Amino acid sequence: IVVDCEQDEEHQTNRVDGVVLWSEVVSGIDQGQAASEWLTKFIDNGREYRLLRIPCRTSYERQTDAEYTPSHLQGRSQASFADGFPLLIASIASLQAVNMKLKQKGFDPMTMDRFRPNIVIKSASNTAFIEDEIKTLSLRSVKDEILMTFYLTKRCERCLVPNINQQTGVQDRKDYRLAMRDFRSGKHLGYSQPQHDAVFFAMNAVHDRFDGTVRIHKGDVLSASY
Repeated sequence: IVVDCEQDEEHQTNRVDGVVLWSEVVSGIDQGQAASEWLTKFIDNGREYRLLRIPCRTSYERQTDAEYTPSHLQGRSQASFADGFPLLIASIASLQAVNMKLKQKGFDPMTMDRFRPNIVIKSASNTAFIEDEIKTLSLRSVKDEILMTFYLTKRCERCLVPNINQQTGVQDRKDYRLAMRDFRSGKHLGYSQPQHDAVFFAMNAVHDRFDGTVRIHKGDVLSASY
């Protein structure tokens, strides 16, 4: 299905208010009946579904959690419709370490898209889970001026979604988290008892550039601070 993302917002004809996203109330632009019918038929569980997008021309605000947002970015850092942060950052070495453990326990390897990061990094040291230790990643210009800085502020607790093949939509029969609990559980990482069985992979992040003028590209070199 093709969705027209240029539907009129000026007269608010498709605006939907009072949408509950986790514990927050947000608004969105309804993408029409065709998209709704397609989603409803595909999911096929007796409910109607609507596709929403973030308003482009009107105000939208959903601030990132202040506890995990640097003080100078609080009130400006927004999370859109994502779980809680605008970015998720993972390293290639971390995925390699996960797949090694999965193989040892009889699981199939996982591709990076299962974890759905926005940015995938590779370090010179090829250290697994180096993203856990990084405080900031900065993108610099050819004149060595900082164009944008990413602040890695919170480990990402993983749900069952990585069990789903992102290309086919088919869910694995075995829960990958059972294998990862041996080395990436909250207990191993020093979290309190309620999170002992949770599994963590990749880092949630916020950034400091909100005017949309900076683009990141595959192959960009980022400088890290620890």
